[in-house]
Amino acid sequence: MTRRQKHLGVEWYLPNKKRPFTYSTKATSDLIEVLYNETGSIDETLAMINYDDDAKEILETYLKHGIHNLNLS
Repeated sequence: MTRRQKHLGVEWYLPNKKRPFTYSTKATSDLIEVLYNETGSIDETLAMINYDDDAKEILETYLKHGIHNLNLS
């Protein structure tokens, strides 16, 4: 996923940052949300994703920055 990707509908931010680090489709966002609500951790959510490379990259970015829990509200 490129840093400057076309706006696809959902912006992804790191905590305390003003600019999104990437964008994704609503479907990718929904996949992450459903799996995260089921598992409760980014690590387990990432392990459950098989085919959505964008979702994997989003979760890996959070993990790379030391974030292991999402605030999906």
